[in-house]
Amino acid sequence: MPQGLQCWDASGNLVVDLTDYAIRYIGSTSVSFAQGESSKNVSFPGVTQAGSIVTIVSSSVAYSMNEFYCRAYDGGFNALYLPTGGTQAITLNVEIYSFQ
Repeated sequence: MPQGLQCWDASGNLVVDLTDYAIRYIGSTSVSFAQGESSKNVSFPGVTQAGSIVTIVSSSVAYSMNEFYCRAYDGGFNALYLPTGGTQAITLNVEIYSFQ
């Protein structure tokens, strides 16, 4: 049975297509933002820019969860607040996956 992950942006463009890859759970962590912060760098072993996905699964302020995104880099990931200016105090719970 085929499996994988596909994600589209607001314009309908395919931005992630992992249907040809095996996805493996690496782990999870929490990222806390103080009021006014807009980005965090988080070290996490096993994460690579070319082979990892970091997804936000929940937050301490549920309606604000969609205002953040995460981007993997070698050895960790960035968690960023999308709107201009800083955020209210919030904790994001993320899961990290690798794909091969």
